[in-house]
Amino acid sequence: MKLYFGRWKGTFDFVMFFAKREINLRENDEVLVKTYDGIWAATVIDHPLYLDQIPDTPVFHGYIGNQEKKIIEHNIDIEREAQEKVIDFFGERDIKLHITGAESNFNRTKLIIYYEKKEDLPDFDMYRADIEESLKVDIEFVPKIKTSCCLTFRFTQDFAYADCTKIYRKGQKVVVKAEDGLWIGTFLQSGCSHKDAKKRNEVRVLGVVDKALEKVIEKVRENEINAYESCRELVEQDKLKMNLLRAEFSLSERKVYFYYTAEGRVDFRNLVKQLAGTLKKRIEMRQIGIRDELRTFPTIGICGQKTCCSRFLHRFDPVVLKMAKLQNLDINTEKITGLCNRLLCCLRYEYHNYSDFVEKINTLPKRFMYKGDNKEKEEVEVVGFNPIKETVILKNRSNVRQNAPYEDLKASLTKDNVIDSRSPIDVPKDDK
Repeated sequence: MKLYFGRWKGTFDFVMFFAKREINLRENDEVLVKTYDGIWAATVIDHPLYLDQIPDTPVFHGYIGNQEKKIIEHNIDIEREAQEKVIDFFGERDIKLHITGAESNFNRTKLIIYYEKKEDLPDFDMYRADIEESLKVDIEFVPKIKTSCCLTFRFTQDFAYADCTKIYRKGQKVVVKAEDGLWIGTFLQSGCSHKDAKKRNEVRVLGVVDKALEKVIEKVRENEINAYESCRELVEQDKLKMNLLRAEFSLSERKVYFYYTAEGRVDFRNLVKQLAGTLKKRIEMRQIGIRDELRTFPTIGICGQKTCCSRFLHRFDPVVLKMAKLQNLDINTEKITGLCNRLLCCLRYEYHNYSDFVEKINTLPKRFMYKGDNKEKEEVEVVGFNPIKETVILKNRSNVRQNAPYEDLKASLTKDNVIDSRSPIDVPKDDK
């Protein structure tokens, strides 16, 4: 059997359906699909897989030709009439409900009413029987929302924004439509936005991963392992200086990606040719960095927590030694480098607090007269700071230290009190 991937015409939700091997469908073909609750129109969105049929999975019913299109157009008129009747039904009972649309299946045995999800919704079960009796059809009420959401997908945990029309749970596995095919992603949260969203990956969430799709994914994962083994043998045979990490198929297996790390450039033209001949798939080799490699294999960092890159970081901003120096950290390679042998990503987290506060402190002189804890004016020198408490550490000639609020120092200083007007804190230069 062939397993095709598509989306329903009305909701654009994901659907997979089986067809006989002799049936050849192409992308964007409009078809009829038979499910447990009737026959529905769908559009093919990806190449098929050859797979044994999974019980209780939708099946191909037929093509949408001219005759079928006329029936669908007639159904649209019936849907509009039904939508108006439902609106009038709730209006007569002074129930505020925003109906956004209606959709019936091809054989008109079921009608889906879409409504805008808000608070204080009516108990639909209370009115379902009356509406079904009026329309002479089974009714289902489905909420419609429109919000932005974010998720990760692919082996490299690519971060992406998407428009969602359903509510998903954090960590839920979803079907993702990207430019290069269908993928399984992990839903992060809804309502997220970013000013640079258009510059980042933008995909479409088609639906959740159900039990039937999990069986398909298991089969795809088995094929990925076989592809990895084939590639690893060829890499060893050609003695290529690369570390092969993973083979990954898109959901339809139309293309296979091989991820690897290498110190330099690798000439894998012969490898790709051999793989294409062996696997009969389109091949793409993707080199990733050492940080990306660590992110794909979650582990425990030196702080005892799960590494930030595998937990919540979605991009790697530059981290330089200047950040550690400005925070007065011990410049010890073992303490400020992560498992990837690169500077710790967390050095960025508080860096801006330190740099902003240092800018304030450098408006003060290095040495000046100050009435401190001794209640008498004495010469003090700025020797440190605490950006969290916004205090400055002062030292007098007797090497006695005290903490003074920055705002108090700024307010009490006059030109007559200044002894050394140089900036008190040396700002480390950018790494070269």
